[in-house]
Amino acid sequence: MEHLPFMLVNVVPHKMQRYNTQGDYFMAHGVLHVYISQDNFKEELKTLIHEIAEWGLNEIEGIPIEKVDE
Repeated sequence: MEHLPFMLVNVVPHKMQRYNTQGDYFMAHGVLHVYISQDNFKEELKTLIHEIAEWGLNEIEGIPIEKVDE
């Protein structure tokens, strides 16, 4: 990947997550979607930083999102 993709960050009720997790991300149509469970500002920010760092490091190492989801 040459540049960061367009990113959409959504803070959602926990029950809207795809599975029981505080943070989730996936690519759709070239857009990185990041879903963070509602909490307090500090916890939401920590989760967001974690999810973007995890995605980016996996991207650098060539680990596909589908493998992470397993």
